[in-house]
Amino acid sequence: MVKKGRQKKHFNKAWHSMLAHLLAFCETQKQEELHRFRVQVKKIKALLRFLQGRSSAQHLKPLQSIFKQAGKIRGTHIHLHLIEQYQLANAELKNEQEKTVKDKTKRF
Repeated sequence: MVKKGRQKKHFNKAWHSMLAHLLAFCETQKQEELHRFRVQVKKIKALLRFLQGRSSAQHLKPLQSIFKQAGKIRGTHIHLHLIEQYQLANAELKNEQEKTVKDKTKRF
């Protein structure tokens, strides 16, 4: 088992990386930063569950809500990318997806 000092250091590194990606997304609106944020949240959740067991679920609720909101933005952006990639002619759907991304990003 890894010593507590190393565990804490690893957790802090993952936490600061998560915050950095979140702030970068807020400033630049780049989807890659949102993706990296969500990856770091998954790593933190796994680390906490490994270290604390089932009792970590209480501590993850606020983080989980942010994770879900980010996932909705990310999913909508992926839909937009697929619409552009396959050149779908449905302008109404594209406009709806663009509006959804803007609204959810603003609320996020």
